[in-house]
This record gives sequence, C-alpha cells and structure tokens, in this order.
Amino acid sequence: MKSWPSLDLPWVAPHVVAMDLDFSGDEIERYSRNILLGEVGGTGQARLRAARVLVVGAGNSACDIAADICPVTASCTMAARSPVLMMPRMFLGVPTARVLARVEKPWMPWPLRRRIRELISRMAHGRMEQWGFTTPRTRTHPAGHHLLMAQFVWGRVGAKPGIASVHGTTVRFTDGSAADYDTMIAATGYEVDLPFLDAGASPVRGHWLDLYRRVVRPGHPGLYFAGFFNVTGGGNIRMMDDQAAWIAALETGAAGLPGAAAMQAAGVGVKVSEADYADPQLAAAATKKSHFGSWREALEAAGLDYDSIRRYREWDDDRIIEMVRAFHRDGKELNAKNMELEDITLITAARRRFDSWHKALTAAGLDYTEIVHRAPFKRGLGRGQSKRAAVAK
Repeated sequence: MKSWPSLDLPWVAPHVVAMDLDFSGDEIERYSRNILLGEVGGTGQARLRAARVLVVGAGNSACDIAADICPVTASCTMAARSPVLMMPRMFLGVPTARVLARVEKPWMPWPLRRRIRELISRMAHGRMEQWGFTTPRTRTHPAGHHLLMAQFVWGRVGAKPGIASVHGTTVRFTDGSAADYDTMIAATGYEVDLPFLDAGASPVRGHWLDLYRRVVRPGHPGLYFAGFFNVTGGGNIRMMDDQAAWIAALETGAAGLPGAAAMQAAGVGVKVSEADYADPQLAAAATKKSHFGSWREALEAAGLDYDSIRRYREWDDDRIIEMVRAFHRDGKELNAKNMELEDITLITAARRRFDSWHKALTAAGLDYTEIVHRAPFKRGLGRGQSKRAAVAK
C-alpha cells in the first residue's frame, strides 16, 4: 500500500470511522471490505452486524446472497419451501458439470439422473436433512455455491422450511417454529426483461423467449441470444460454449438456418426440458402424481401428440444409415464436429448404436478416412489451440 503513492499513482485515502463505531480490532479486519465501501461504510456495517436476516428461497440467487452476507450479520437463515439439492462446484478435483457429462447419458430416465446427483451431493455435503433442507424426490433444479456449505458448517447460516405466516418481525414456519428477523430478502425468482431492445426485436413473451433453438430471433439476421437457459446439471458454461460455436458457424457460413417463417413455425418447444426452462413451476406441477404424473400424460391431456415432440426420436440402425446417406447426398460435411452442429441427435444415436461415428459412416458405405481429411476445421490446429476456437475462425 505504501509503494502505490510513492510511484505518483492515483490515491484516495479511505475514510475509516470504524473505531468511532466501537468495532474491535478483529471486527475491523473482518469487516474491512464493507467499512471501506462508500455504499456501506462503518455506519452501514454496524447495522449489518446487528441484523438478523431471513433469505426466502434456496436457488442460486439465494445461495449467493446468503453466502455473501452471513459473515457480516448477526445471523442468516434460508427458508426453503421446496426440497433442495445442493451440488458441489467441484467433485474429486474435477468440475461437477464435467463429471455429470461423462456419467449421464441421453437415454437415462430422470429418476436415475436424480439419483446420481443425490449421491454426488451426499458424498460432498452429506444428507440435506442434516442442514435443515429436504432431499428432492421429484425433478428439481439443483443449486449451490462454492462457499455456502462451509458457512453452514461454521454455523453462520441455518435453514428453515417454508413460511407459514408473518406477524411484524416474527416469522412462523411450517414446522411450527418461529423466530424474529430484522430483514427479509426475497430470492424467489426474477423476470427476464430486455428493455434496450424495441418490441419487434425483443423475444420476451411473458415467461417465454420466442427464439429458434434458444438463440436466434426469427426475422432478425445477425441478432443472437446466448446464455438464456438454466440447465439441470450445472453445465451452463459448457452450453454457452456450444452456443458460441454454433453462432460462429452461422456467421462464417459453416452452418445454415431455415427461413424466418419455418423458424417462427417451430415456435417455443413443449418438450419437458424446454418447459422446465421456460416455466419450471408449470413443469413441476404437471409431473406431480397429484396432477398428471408425467409430462407425456400432461401433453396428451392438452391434445398434443407426445411422440411427435418428444426429445429423443426412436432410432434403429436402418434409420441412422438412411439419414447419414441423405446428408451425404445433400453435400453436407459429415465430420463429427459439423454433424454435432447439424444434427446432434443423429450423431448421438449413431455413436450409441454403432459404438462410434466412424463405424456408422462405414455401415452407410462411406469412406471415413476421406470424410475426416475433408474436415474444414481439422487442419492447422496447434497443440495448444482448441478445436472449438477454430470454429470461430
């Protein structure tokens, strides 16, 4: 700190009023970040130090808020009305999203996927019940924060079930317990809004985004929306990488789009994954046993053909070979990278049924070696250069 002013660099001495507010030496060190912030300062931190805070919700926003404020408040409690599954960011030294990508397969039913995630969560954090939460028994979106569970261990954060009533500063919970709080923070959801776009360009339609494959706004060439999703496995960054690769391929001409009318006709999907993204409360309610019991039953009750919109098509060897040959006749590049952009379901099914894309091409009577040599992004990649980065070129 002393060397900075000696180099004639800009320097503004902070106005510290900590000692005037009766902070101990340990508290000054502990709260130093807030004390030095103009938005908080010593007076604000003195109020925080005495605050009993209730964070309503247990999603990612609630986790962020609780983890940030619990070290500087008198107490912090999270109220979780619904079951919660806290996932670790890292597992066995590897990002959890990468572990799930390796372990989970497209054909796995959701109960099996949920069980895998429960095991990972339990191995990392123990049972949810020991922290005051309830382990999910149905489809749910996991949450987490890299510091939150440690704050539970240190006693800085606690958990309560849903709120039954509020009278003044007293909050009564559904388990019959009650406690007094000074501040209640609602982390119960948010609304997507893009006010900087005019009505014609904005894809926001209530809780839905009118986008083709969640990226392209029909009728607005060159306008893309990346990151407007919430995946259940925690692999948001990986998904954004895939979106970026597709956008780059569209801009360079390596991939194409149908006409605006065709994209508009595709509309917002009603697959369970798309409904879970657009309106998770609707998806959760529809699949409850007390309602329809499954997404298929809900769609059929609405007069929709489940088989025509289901996420995974029925595949057999003959159909895969037929589609591979059709792509070849149309002059499409059949290297794996391009096919992942063109039709991820086809190449996934081919790898599952033929063990590899190589074997699927051979079964279709095509020369795999020739196709690989024609791959537009294969050549010129240095050892440290990612194949994904080549798409952007």
